[in-house]
Amino acid sequence: MKKTLFLSALLLAAVSCNLDDAMYVEVQELDYAFVTEGGTYTKEEAAGVVPAEGGSLSIRILSSGDVTVSTGEIPSWASMEGKTAFSGDQTLVFNFGPNTGFRRAVILTASMDGMQPLQIIAKQAGTVAYIHCDSPYKSAKGSSDSSVSFPLDTNIPFGEISINASEDWIGTPSATANVVTASISKSTLNASRKATITLSYTDGWNETLTETLHITQAAVNDVFGTLLDFPALRSMATTEGKRIEGDYSLTGIVVSDWRSANMEENPVLTLDAAGEFRNFGVSATVAETVQQVVDTTASRRTAYLENEDGTLGLRLVFKNAEENRLVFGTRLTVSLDGAVITKENDPDRYTLGALTSDNMLESETGSAVPVKEKNISELTDNDIYTFTSLRGLEFPVKEGSYTDIRENHALYSAVNDNSVSQTDTKRYFYMDSFANLMVDGEGKAICAPVNMLCRWRKPEGGIPQGAGNVNGIIVHNTIKRYGDAGRYQIRVVDETGYAGLTGESPWKIIAGWDLGKAEPSYGEASLASEKAGASMTDQHSYKSLIAGTKRTCGISDTYRSIHLFGPITGWWNWNEEGEITGNNGLTMDFSTKDLAGKEIMVAFRFYAGRTGTATTFQAFPSHWFVEYSIDGAPYIPAANADLSGNPYVHLRSIATYTLQYGSYKIPTSVNAGLGASSHAFCLPAEALGKDNVKVRIRPYDTVMSAIPSLFTDEIESSSITAQTRASDYVSFQDIFIRYR
Repeated sequence: MKKTLFLSALLLAAVSCNLDDAMYVEVQELDYAFVTEGGTYTKEEAAGVVPAEGGSLSIRILSSGDVTVSTGEIPSWASMEGKTAFSGDQTLVFNFGPNTGFRRAVILTASMDGMQPLQIIAKQAGTVAYIHCDSPYKSAKGSSDSSVSFPLDTNIPFGEISINASEDWIGTPSATANVVTASISKSTLNASRKATITLSYTDGWNETLTETLHITQAAVNDVFGTLLDFPALRSMATTEGKRIEGDYSLTGIVVSDWRSANMEENPVLTLDAAGEFRNFGVSATVAETVQQVVDTTASRRTAYLENEDGTLGLRLVFKNAEENRLVFGTRLTVSLDGAVITKENDPDRYTLGALTSDNMLESETGSAVPVKEKNISELTDNDIYTFTSLRGLEFPVKEGSYTDIRENHALYSAVNDNSVSQTDTKRYFYMDSFANLMVDGEGKAICAPVNMLCRWRKPEGGIPQGAGNVNGIIVHNTIKRYGDAGRYQIRVVDETGYAGLTGESPWKIIAGWDLGKAEPSYGEASLASEKAGASMTDQHSYKSLIAGTKRTCGISDTYRSIHLFGPITGWWNWNEEGEITGNNGLTMDFSTKDLAGKEIMVAFRFYAGRTGTATTFQAFPSHWFVEYSIDGAPYIPAANADLSGNPYVHLRSIATYTLQYGSYKIPTSVNAGLGASSHAFCLPAEALGKDNVKVRIRPYDTVMSAIPSLFTDEIESSSITAQTRASDYVSFQDIFIRYR
């Protein structure tokens, strides 16, 4: 047996290593690696790409025997240095000139007796080819010959695109002037039939692009079936899900976009529900120990359809992400045969699921989406899954980004590639969805969820500073990591949903704290902690974009948080019998003597726990609210501004690192937060024009959370008593008091 160079870290984990670090064992091997400028070896794909401006790429072929490299004819824009027949190891150097066209490559094959041939691609960047059709679904009558045309968006010369039809009743498709046209022979059948046209192109990196166009031909009598309206379809729904059988269809306007990463909450799945990890790229080793993964296909599989006047909406859920090709403003006719219509209650909402591309009958882009403006207070269950413009919204805390989180726990993407490891040893416990709070001029609040894979979630200039309309889809998401996101939320399709936030806010600031100090950052007020036995310090906060530094790690050293640490029982006063005789909280004192208006809003962001190991996850009170006192009178509960119906809000603990229980790596609970959750409470006009107003944020009751517990949904299952022996970490990242 031959003695072979075996680079375990290189070949199995794709991690750079030096040749001197290699371990010699007796195996037969053939592999390759890219040589970095520092002389190390890596299998990272990005290292094997020469920029479009030109340059060199060194590839080290590692073998245990005699190797022959075949390259074919090397094009004039490239050259190669090195032997093509050798024994052992050999470095090949490829030189590329400037590239002004499509991306390109030199493809070579390394062969060695007893081993499968090894294909190696030396790539050069360039223009990325694309083929796309926004209206990939067309229908045709069956009683006579006809034709269908598909608008095509591509930068590839038509002569280089391969076009194939799946059925012989479609004539040879032609492509000219960015339109694909196919002739359709008349039908002799009493039922509809389907066919596809496939466009394909293989680029210079040997990667194949495809676009599938779908044609449905009616029966010989030109009938597609009974057209239902939205109320008729809703009447068929059950809570268990009703499978529709028969020739029915539905027409509406698509108000979502498959290219958006923000169409639905991507759920956390257990090991059993995740199946074979088809939606999650982890190695077999990690798959054996992981217990939770994020299903990142949920957003991609989801679309929203509303009726012609925008009064009723419907969620569409496809079986596979690749089959959703629906774009915003598409007039769509859906075949209901085989689909499942489901009703969910409180709030009432309807989902048409089990959809495939076969259910899509006809699509036409460019349809006008009804403009429906509402105040938050005017929302009803009928608005769910419709495109709505909410009036007068703004962010009550205006620093940071749309997702002020601890980036190290977010799903890995190009958005946070400098702060999150892309290796699959950490990927499995990444987290998704952050709900930022927005308020309106009436003192109402609504959450605006943003998923972690949205490339626009950390804008260079920070979030919009003004007030105005926000356009998006009204949804109902639980967002366990937030606690309770209210009855309704608004999901923007992309950042343009916030483009209207340019007007002047009706809210004027009284006082604000965002630097971690008792002294206010804005206005005049005093702040103090009543919590017995607690220390109050300033700690870092979670803000994803910091003006001036452009830090993206999600931890701000510029803006800070007020950090309270001490016995959890210190939030209450107890007598000798263990009964509660009083409450403690974080208090603010200020005067409204010279102010007149309609109400006061107290907005704050807070979180529990600390980053690090599981030992920093202390128990903490789950339910919190705001109360106020005027000129020394007894405290009165303030009104929760969100639409949850609860007088209190939920506190969540910041995520910690992975825990190791025996042979299992266990990710943080689905109830752990990504960042500080935002909340708002309102005081009535009676609190204005007063010498002294005191506001207190404190626990609402003695319900206690403890994360981690058993990594289940039941985290608020215990109660705090005078005998509870635990300390908590509660941090107030921002507090702003305004009036209108």
